[in-house]
Amino acid sequence: MYARDRALKVLLVEDNPGDAHLIRRLLTKSSATKHALDAENRLDAGIARCDHKTFDVVLLDLGLPDSHGFATVATMRAAVPHVPIIVLTGLDDLELAVHAVREGAQDYLVKGATMVDTLERAMYYAIERKNLEEQLTQYSEHLEELVEQKTAELKQAERLAAIGQMAAMVGHDLRSPLQAILNTIYLEKKQVDTLEAYLAPSEGYKAQQLRDGLDKIDEHVAYMSSMVTDLLDFARTPSPKITRTSTEQLVSDALRGVAAPTNVVIEKKLDPSLPALDVDSFLMQRALINIIGNAVQAMPDGGALTITTKKEGQSASINVADTGMGIPPENISKLFEPLFTTKSRGVGLGLAIVKSMIEAHGGTVTVESDVGRGSKFCISLPLRH
Repeated sequence: MYARDRALKVLLVEDNPGDAHLIRRLLTKSSATKHALDAENRLDAGIARCDHKTFDVVLLDLGLPDSHGFATVATMRAAVPHVPIIVLTGLDDLELAVHAVREGAQDYLVKGATMVDTLERAMYYAIERKNLEEQLTQYSEHLEELVEQKTAELKQAERLAAIGQMAAMVGHDLRSPLQAILNTIYLEKKQVDTLEAYLAPSEGYKAQQLRDGLDKIDEHVAYMSSMVTDLLDFARTPSPKITRTSTEQLVSDALRGVAAPTNVVIEKKLDPSLPALDVDSFLMQRALINIIGNAVQAMPDGGALTITTKKEGQSASINVADTGMGIPPENISKLFEPLFTTKSRGVGLGLAIVKSMIEAHGGTVTVESDVGRGSKFCISLPLRH
């Protein structure tokens, strides 16, 4: 609220010298600290004055040499949208003044019928009403943004639910035929071993060709099985089975699960003072294996893989950095979205599953990347005492 003893900066736009003199006298007689009054007799001059000085309130005559009626208010409002306007009117303009208030002026005063207290009270009330009006506008805009945000979140949740249902159906439907193919491959390999005994030595290569072909099929089926596992993992909400384990153990077990080529140098920078973590070791290992595997794939010509752990406040961080190809900026925000992938193989669920596994532990995963220089995945997990 504006205190009554606070001096106001007032702009008066009035072309009638007698009315302007009256307003000045009323402000001089005010019981508050002397108000600062600037006066102009044209609308364009008043607007120009606003460009060079800030005012608390504008007292605006509706009939000026360069503007008349409601257009006067509209033009002034456009010039100083955050300053309250009090319309000055004669008795014959009263209806127009009321209309101006309905359209955004904060109040109106009838010339010649205004007392000191009336003028001062009108100015303070106009300022307060304008402040409340702007607060309400800001609240409405914030509410609209919030509704849009929540609507987008709901649509995303519905989309993820639909993807999850589809993933569960596809995963269950594919699991049985894939298992049947694996069983058939096993039996066919046994048949090849039996038939080899009846082949002449010069035809032994034929048996090996059959074995190589079956091994190739076996490899592709194993890859398809891993995709089915991803589909089923994405379809279910992770439910961590919490045990206490060290970050060193998690990192070591994850590295054993990744076949890194010899041209990739692996370095571990593990903080020995980092407390043990309360996590689901199996889920966290899977998350780390996925991230480390992606890092290795990003370095087809070799490079360095660095895994760093440290304590940051009440959280433990596990960072996996590579010197690979990096991720284009336009892909960073999509990286953890389901079905997004830049690889020629895969369905794009790996990092979405990683995110859900880490978030199920109350943690977060983010990525930093520089194209041509590499990427760093940063996992943050809460430390529980």
